Amino acid sequence: MLEGRTPVFRGAEPDGASPNMPPGQKGDAVTDGIHYKKPGWFTQNVFNKVIQGLTRSGLSVMGSRVLEVKGERVGLHAALR
Repeated sequence: MLEGRTPVFRGAEPDGASPNMPPGQKGDAVTDGIHYKKPGWFTQNVFNKVIQGLTRSGLSVMGSRVLEVKGERVGLHAALR
């Protein structure tokens, strides 16, 4: 029934290699190379506030958007923060 089909692997191979990695490479494809740098004070307290203000006033900066939802009880739109 599966003749001629390529098997699809959902997890890591027994030797530690991920099916999405080139042969010979080992490691966890989900966590290898992931780096998160916590935003600094300036980014949190100044830069993000400026971008928020510009976006709310109608000037989109690099595709910024305001997410709004319709309220259940009143029916008015409210921006999520």
